[in-house]
Amino acid sequence: MPRTSIPTYFLPIKEKIELFSKSAQELSLSKLELALGYVMGINEIDKIVVGVNTIEQLREIIEATQVKVNPMKFTDVSIDDQSYTNPSLWKI
Repeated sequence: MPRTSIPTYFLPIKEKIELFSKSAQELSLSKLELALGYVMGINEIDKIVVGVNTIEQLREIIEATQVKVNPMKFTDVSIDDQSYTNPSLWKI
């Protein structure tokens, strides 16, 4: 993700965002595949809720659910701060 496309609000976690993007590229995964694969790899999570605007987005999400990722390999990009993980708290 180019730095110019990161909203100012997310600049404090810019390095994690860039590392996430780099990891997806190195694994030949889309960022969507890596994100969903990461969450789906967490045994304590039973369901994932996503929003879509188009049928194409829904198709991409359904395809991305086929990817499983070991979350333990990505602890360096995880964020526990709800001000970044909960979109209702974003100030953008």
